[in-house]
Amino acid sequence: MFWTLLFSFFLLGNGFEHQLIHPKTKGILKKYITEEQRLDEIMAIVNYHNKTDKRIQKKEEKLAITLENLFLDKGSSREQLWDVYEDYISVRDQRADLAISQGIKIRELISSEEWDKMLVELQHEFKKTRYRQTDYLKELQKSVEDMSSQIKRIIGDEQEQKKLENIVLDFQEQASILAEEYAPINIEDNKVLSDKYATAKEFNQLKEKINQLDRQSFGAYVKLHHELSNTLTELQWEALLWQGMDD
Repeated sequence: MFWTLLFSFFLLGNGFEHQLIHPKTKGILKKYITEEQRLDEIMAIVNYHNKTDKRIQKKEEKLAITLENLFLDKGSSREQLWDVYEDYISVRDQRADLAISQGIKIRELISSEEWDKMLVELQHEFKKTRYRQTDYLKELQKSVEDMSSQIKRIIGDEQEQKKLENIVLDFQEQASILAEEYAPINIEDNKVLSDKYATAKEFNQLKEKINQLDRQSFGAYVKLHHELSNTLTELQWEALLWQGMDD
């Protein structure tokens, strides 16, 4: 479990595009927009977004698999991790930029009254995301405890045990801090995301904030990977890796 959480940690900000065009947008639009011609125009924008986003997402998924494999490889260097990450975040930006441009077009075609009604449903959907983040932190706490137990089983030297436990605890602390910073970036709590009249500049500023948090998150993982790989032998790394996967 711990290794899966490592991979998901720096992706806490992932899904920014869903804050602008949610997967359930179509159903919500049909519920509140009765003017057929305008609804058709909006649906054309949503369909274009979904089709284009799906194509970009395939690139993102391939890079995510590459990153995950690097995470599990003791020999992965900091440079290798960061190089793939930069490609990954570039693709993520493409998805966000698409959602910003198309999301603004959709909002321009929706009346204030319609938006207010839709917003209630969208905010309800994003409460589920908040619950997932809370669950993530609980799982991370348990996994850190499990990892500490695994370290004690694998490492005989008490000083080495303590050193590795501190490395994992430092990562957990960083994860908790960053998760708290991610938490308010949702359509319920963030004024930009909930504002029908928000501008592209405001959305881009929010995107950059998420990217900054993502980089901090990824940097925290790279540090953890570097410290563990430099401290553990190949056999210890494999033992820790496979025990973590068996949880």
